Amino acid sequence: MKTKLRNYHAAHWDEPIIYELSRDAERAILVPEVDEEINKTVGDGILYIPESMRRRKKPQLPALSQPQVLRHFLHLAQEH
Repeated sequence: MKTKLRNYHAAHWDEPIIYELSRDAERAILVPEVDEEINKTVGDGILYIPESMRRRKKPQLPALSQPQVLRHFLHLAQEH
């Protein structure tokens, strides 16, 4: 008896871009404040970055929880 093979069918999502999933109250990672001991030793680390290379304003990053970020990239990896 011959086995009939089916065509491969990958998962398919219409995944929105990550900024569309963003919610103001969510954050995957909260960056901690600089430890006082490091601050005493190094000083203000920003001063080591040339003025011309410093950001003028904060980056507009999407706000998502870590599981949401992982799920988003998993869906992108599985799209075809």
